[in-house]
Amino acid sequence: ITLMMRIPLLAFVMVLSVPYYACGLDVHAGLTQDYTISATTTLIPTSGAPYLNASYTTGVSWVSDQCLPQGYLTREDANILLNLCAKASCSSSNRTDDPQLAVLTDGNLQTGTTVHASGGSARITINIQPSVVEKVGFRITGQAAPVLVQLQPSGSSSLVTVVTVTSSSDYQFDTLPTNDSHTQFQAVVLSSTADFALSEVTAMREPCYEAIYIDLGQPKQIGWYKLKLSGGTSSRLYILASNDTFSSGTNQGLVAVGPIDAGWLDTAPIQFSSVTARYVSLKIVQDTAWVRVSASSLHLWDANGIYGLPYPADRANPHSLSDLLGINTVWGWMGTLIGDLAGPALYSPVMKRVRLYHNLDWDITSPSCPINYTAMSEGMGTPGQPGWLNWDTMYAEMYEKGMEAVDASIQFLNNNGTKVTQFSQVNWKNPYQDAYNYGHSFASHFGPSNKNLIKSAEVGNEAWDYDADFWVQVEEGMLQGFHDGDPTMLRLTGAFQADTPDVPPNGDNIFWNGKYIGYRVSDQALSLVDNLNVHAYSWATINATLRGVGPEHPLSSMKAVRNMLRWRDGNQPSGGKGRGVWLTEWGWDGASQCWDSRCVSLLSQAAFAVRGLLWGAREGVDAMTWYFFADLSLSPGLFGASGIITYPANMTYPVFRYKPVYWALHNQVGLLGTFHHVAALVESEVAYVYLLQNGMPCIPSLMLVLLFS
Repeated sequence: ITLMMRIPLLAFVMVLSVPYYACGLDVHAGLTQDYTISATTTLIPTSGAPYLNASYTTGVSWVSDQCLPQGYLTREDANILLNLCAKASCSSSNRTDDPQLAVLTDGNLQTGTTVHASGGSARITINIQPSVVEKVGFRITGQAAPVLVQLQPSGSSSLVTVVTVTSSSDYQFDTLPTNDSHTQFQAVVLSSTADFALSEVTAMREPCYEAIYIDLGQPKQIGWYKLKLSGGTSSRLYILASNDTFSSGTNQGLVAVGPIDAGWLDTAPIQFSSVTARYVSLKIVQDTAWVRVSASSLHLWDANGIYGLPYPADRANPHSLSDLLGINTVWGWMGTLIGDLAGPALYSPVMKRVRLYHNLDWDITSPSCPINYTAMSEGMGTPGQPGWLNWDTMYAEMYEKGMEAVDASIQFLNNNGTKVTQFSQVNWKNPYQDAYNYGHSFASHFGPSNKNLIKSAEVGNEAWDYDADFWVQVEEGMLQGFHDGDPTMLRLTGAFQADTPDVPPNGDNIFWNGKYIGYRVSDQALSLVDNLNVHAYSWATINATLRGVGPEHPLSSMKAVRNMLRWRDGNQPSGGKGRGVWLTEWGWDGASQCWDSRCVSLLSQAAFAVRGLLWGAREGVDAMTWYFFADLSLSPGLFGASGIITYPANMTYPVFRYKPVYWALHNQVGLLGTFHHVAALVESEVAYVYLLQNGMPCIPSLMLVLLFS
């Protein structure tokens, strides 16, 4: 059966057929092996000092010195003339064995000597092993005539002039390009017709760079890295690896795995051709003066990378595709966009579950503010929105228009950008009790045993900018309040990740810092939780650009779901019902004209959605809520084109159009909605073959789904 408006790469074939628990909380249960936090790892930088904090599993942090204009002078790896004059490699018009010549290559600009003229020529020659010379540096502190800075090609008596230094250049230290990256030279020569005073001479065989050399202790297979890097627009990153002993300060014995453009500040995990190596060098070319290289959160993994095995152990999923699929929305479904057609009626043919961002500041004006939902039901509104707000009406309409379950994401932030809000950390005087009071009032009114309007609720959405120890108090209080208000209402954590503990538990409240579940969910909170909560989008860094990719892509960040599943498996209760994992945000931006590199075409969005739902069912998640219900911008950035409906730019509200992704999911649920994942029969670069089983009578019990790569 050809499916979804002839969307490429999708086909369905129907065939008939007969019918780990951990003690205590393991905060890092979701992680794969990260070599940079091993106790046997040794770090040697070209400059600066590396910082390794294994207790927080942050990997390596490092800030270099400034290679240019003068930082390279004392670096043997960068300055190929360093100390050569102390090793009898220099001669001058004074005499060959002049002991004062040693100061000319000692890396110290405060020392120097005078090169005296003999027979009308003052000359200093520094002999080197034949080498390319990228730059020449010098400091002339006095001269009576112009000084020529020249290079002698290997095997030749001729000289190539780099620059003629006039008296106006006295006392300056200059590093100048030779503009010749191919010729092998055997000497650096400075000469004049009169005496000249010289402080230092330097030379570089390659552009200035910084590097950190990592000794892993023993040979290990490496194939993935992640790095936050800054250091100017000219930075380029090379990964070098060796299985033999090498000398720090040189690249001898290192095999290049890169180069990789590194003009970005925060990369997604990146895969390279795996190598077995004990020694790894991350080399950042930085040929700009006064710039330091700053690298943090450096991680190295084996060939399976940050997410683990490319095809983890298969598990049957008890949930049908229809039960898995949900949609994210906001108050009123943006009624001004869809006009008289009520939002739930548009979406209930595709999904039966809805997740709504329930803003805390719409209910209460401060953490300690009480809420009377009975008064709200009687038309009095809430303290946050007095006189008009009635959540009952909107939630009830969702069920009337075909929805079967509503998940409320109680949304609040420490800071709205840089703006302090009424729910900023400083405004919570009694975090546990205030959160408990709200949670209890909410569940007592909306829960399944009461108004039966909310089936599940989350503590926060992406409340990542609170300190961890503070957040745990709010989380424990609200979860306990939910439980005591209505124990039948399912309870979820906020949305976290389990793959990268990049930030210590209490950071500086910069947004995005607090995503790691190991620091954000306590034993007490976990005991009150029915389901863990994760957001995962399918992006990958390709040619230094973060792009939208299919869910099966080896680099897809959607695979972070696997880390959360591992964390769940490592922290299941010893008895009773196990916890689920809800993927409460996933999806792709799709548009005919994209404004963001992570956006894909309309047909790709549709194809990825169908494949993504099948992939999530195979991975073993318990819910998948698409983000977003509609495109909300005529010129979208990220997430602006993530909806399954849109509206044309040349028409006014409330006109809208269904996108191909809407019909793709609509038809997928229509054909396969009652089926659940049984097994992955084939997973390869050639094809993905899933076996699904039907949960309804009078329909063939098994279906084979083939997705051709």
